[in-house]
Amino acid sequence: LVSAQEIQFNVYSDTQLDVVRFRKLLHLHHQHNHPEAARCDVCAQWLSQAAELYQGDLLAGFFVPDSVAFEEWRLVQQEELHLQMLAALEKLANYHLQRGEFELVQEFARRGIVLEPWREEAHMQIMWAQAQSGQKLAALKQYETYQRILVEELGIKPAANVTKLYEQIRSGEVGPQAGEQSDAKEPVWLSSEGEHRQVTALVCS
Repeated sequence: LVSAQEIQFNVYSDTQLDVVRFRKLLHLHHQHNHPEAARCDVCAQWLSQAAELYQGDLLAGFFVPDSVAFEEWRLVQQEELHLQMLAALEKLANYHLQRGEFELVQEFARRGIVLEPWREEAHMQIMWAQAQSGQKLAALKQYETYQRILVEELGIKPAANVTKLYEQIRSGEVGPQAGEQSDAKEPVWLSSEGEHRQVTALVCS
């Protein structure tokens, strides 16, 4: 729909808009209230469908000459969708982590790393999944990769909780054998000011 001042997608046309569908699926997930959202199969399906729709930054490479307002709008929308996608991937990885589906954990976590190479949660999810599936050396190497990315991109070191997980994997406290012990560790996800961070907790027998 085009006017002298605006151009707008016709929502009544027979063409679907991926951004609208993406946001609708996330809205369904957010509105699906239940005590154990992280384990909900229906929510996981909605999030998976949303993740399939996201193919990159909104209108990447598209510019309107001499239109600061459009560029500002595009950048804001890009960032919002980018963050929503990261959150969806994190939740999907966590969902499969709790189900012991470690290959899917790595698949979704790696997609998050493609979008944001220094994303702590995604690297920790991969480390945990690899350790639990018997890929100890791969898990340790993942930490080294993350450590290098942080130094090269941001000039900082990994946070203490990431290093602690690395040490636990190296010592054998986290892994397929550790899961048989009464003091084994399992991932717990805490929410703080909109951010999810992985920590480890003792599992009581």
